[in-house]
Amino acid sequence: MLATASWDPTDKARMAAYSKEISEKVKQKMVEIEPRGFKYIVTATLSENLGQAGRADMSCHWEDTDVAVQEMFSNAFVQNLAVFID
Repeated sequence: MLATASWDPTDKARMAAYSKEISEKVKQKMVEIEPRGFKYIVTATLSENLGQAGRADMSCHWEDTDVAVQEMFSNAFVQNLAVFID
């Protein structure tokens, strides 16, 4: 989906839809893998790629076994940072 995405500052709705769709797909896949007994929090941030760095951190304190994972994607036009907490 993002491999061919390009940044369009005039289409904020489409840019927001990209982030929402990524978050929903990650969450849906995690529920397919492990449907019960887990809580999932997924956030995705899409921004224009101007050569800047991107970073996000989250922490979770429900249980000692909780984990956080982040994944970064970028092409010449966009950057996407997705953070997943289980």
